[in-house]
Amino acid sequence: MNKLIPILIVALFWHGLVFSESKIQNNLDQYFLQLKQLEFQQAVESLKSYDPKYKEQLTILAEIISQDGQTTNPTLFSKIESLNYQSDDSFSLSIIHLINGYYKLISSDTRPEAFSEFSEAYQYAKLTNYNPLIKQCLLAILKLYRSGVLQNDKSFNIYLEHYKSLSEDNSDLTYYYSYKFKLYAQTQLFVEVNPTNDSLFKSIFIKFDSVIKLLNPNNKLRILYNYDKGNISIDNNADTAISYYKQALKLCDSTVFYNALKFDLWIFLSRAEAQKENYADALRHVKKASLYKREIDSLKDLFAINAYKAEYYSKLKKYDSAFYLLRASRYFEYQLNFQKQNSQISVLEVELGTAEKEKQILIEQQQKKKISTIAFVLAGLVLFGSITFMLVQKNTKRKQLIAEQEKELETQKLATVLKEQELTSIDAMIEGQEKERQRIANDLHDDLGGLMATIKLHFNALKEKPSPELYDKTTLLLDNAYDKVRSIAHTKNSGVMAKKGLLKAINDMAKTISESNKLQIDVVDYGLENRLENSLELTIFRIVQELVTNIIKHAEASEATIHITNHNDSLNIMVEDNGKGFNTKTLRNSSGMGIHSIEKRIENLEGTVTIESEISKGTTIIIDIPS
Repeated sequence: MNKLIPILIVALFWHGLVFSESKIQNNLDQYFLQLKQLEFQQAVESLKSYDPKYKEQLTILAEIISQDGQTTNPTLFSKIESLNYQSDDSFSLSIIHLINGYYKLISSDTRPEAFSEFSEAYQYAKLTNYNPLIKQCLLAILKLYRSGVLQNDKSFNIYLEHYKSLSEDNSDLTYYYSYKFKLYAQTQLFVEVNPTNDSLFKSIFIKFDSVIKLLNPNNKLRILYNYDKGNISIDNNADTAISYYKQALKLCDSTVFYNALKFDLWIFLSRAEAQKENYADALRHVKKASLYKREIDSLKDLFAINAYKAEYYSKLKKYDSAFYLLRASRYFEYQLNFQKQNSQISVLEVELGTAEKEKQILIEQQQKKKISTIAFVLAGLVLFGSITFMLVQKNTKRKQLIAEQEKELETQKLATVLKEQELTSIDAMIEGQEKERQRIANDLHDDLGGLMATIKLHFNALKEKPSPELYDKTTLLLDNAYDKVRSIAHTKNSGVMAKKGLLKAINDMAKTISESNKLQIDVVDYGLENRLENSLELTIFRIVQELVTNIIKHAEASEATIHITNHNDSLNIMVEDNGKGFNTKTLRNSSGMGIHSIEKRIENLEGTVTIESEISKGTTIIIDIPS
């Protein structure tokens, strides 16, 4: 009992550890689910009972993502700067690089460097094998492509398809199809591509529509769908586009995350109104957009505001205002082009350096993982080695005893099966004999009995009045009786053998016995294409049947083979088994096994019997019968 106490303590400790880790894992899963669905307050609340080691980092991550890159909050910046950047934990490093990536997005001077941070976060996340974190890193990278910070090629496809491979719900698919549409559109020139006629755009939105229908009507991710749906409708159906933009704006009012997107929505809404020549409304929408001008895209937004205002004032015939705004838009366009050139150069520099960083991260983490694995294995061996030894020592004798008992039970089971098979065969034989006796009795009573009664009447008639004609009839009846007696005797001696033959009967017997899976009997024949005389076949079958019965009852064999060879001048039968064998010297003194009966039958056929047996090596019985 005292020896069991340490085991119970370790078991309880292990159970508590597993339960605690499971609870922490559920909190983390809930956090990333809320983060993905833009429910930032709920995400932070799910961390209340989470591991404090990561709680501060995850809280900052939720806060900075919720600002959508539009914050200059010094308190938040202070929190970011106080993070522990010396961690060697892949999960922690991934979160820190994610935070830094969003932090760099706030400043237009360091925006290209955000790609480097997000890429490192992605590499560390893959080392954790934790899919929700990997997806969050992929969304950050795809956001850069969608915002236009990275758009020099189609390399976004790698990240986009990886995100799809990790998709678990309709929210994931919503992100996938939205980014697929937007990024594909950016790689095509809208001047040359009409979305409503482009087959890829259509196929994307057919799938996009089916996913959106499964989302809750108030799900914030519908903003992306309505925004994209409005964009592909604006050139062909302004009213439809306006409807989608207004639905998106309504959903934007329920979250701070898409404040930056409001600028684009008001701009596109103004374009849709301009399509309908409602220039006053279009101008009002542009002024509304200016309220959401983005700090990190100030030149781009100022150019758009002034360009659209100039266009709408011109349509309203306010040419002075239009001219002034047009000049302002040209200035911002010049500055914007200059900024884009510098940005692209920075992007290329960052991308070139990122590959080397990724390789270095993988090498370092593989080394750390190897060391950690070795340490964990050694600790496990030390902790459980003594317990395992004690349990093995205690259970060895018990296992040996159980093994011996199982072996004995298996032996008894085999003996029982063979005995049952033997009894079944005997019962079947007795039943067959009873049926045959009954049939013979019926034939004698119903057929031969009536015929003999008729013959008796004829004899009585002859006794009273002899007549040649009556004598002939009586003789004919006696012949009929003789034929019937011969027929009954012939039928008794033939049975199944007369119908199927010797080889078929032996094969059927071997198959039936082999089906028990305890004794496998194989039949090897040669020269038996033609049938033997019926009585000889029946005798040989009875002999083989008796030999197989002896194997079942006495040999304890697992395999046996019956060889039957018909030469021109003799018939050879050899029955072999791999059983326990016996001493042939004691055979003559034995009254069992039916050997004497077999020898008597063979003697009647003028044949010979040879018996070869060796202890533990099996038995072979050879019978030669002249043709």
